[in-house]
Amino acid sequence: MSAFRASYRWLVVWLLFYGVALPYALPTFLDWLNQPSDQWLTYGVLGLLAVATGVALSLYQAGRALIRRFQPPSSTPPKLDSHERPTPRH
Repeated sequence: MSAFRASYRWLVVWLLFYGVALPYALPTFLDWLNQPSDQWLTYGVLGLLAVATGVALSLYQAGRALIRRFQPPSSTPPKLDSHERPTPRH
């Protein structure tokens, strides 16, 4: 169940990123790139790098989720944690 909670949290994070932060930040960073000051140019480049990193991370997570969803189940048994013991077979 915790995997579902984590995926819903990431869904909320990415909805906020794409729905709120990106529409505000992208025009701001592009405007900073057009400023004559080198300082504003640096801020614009760093901002665009942050946006590109966020987009790349979201695409990576989406790709991994799709692969996990459509990958056939493996025939190997699940790995046990160190505190778990396998149940004996009779």
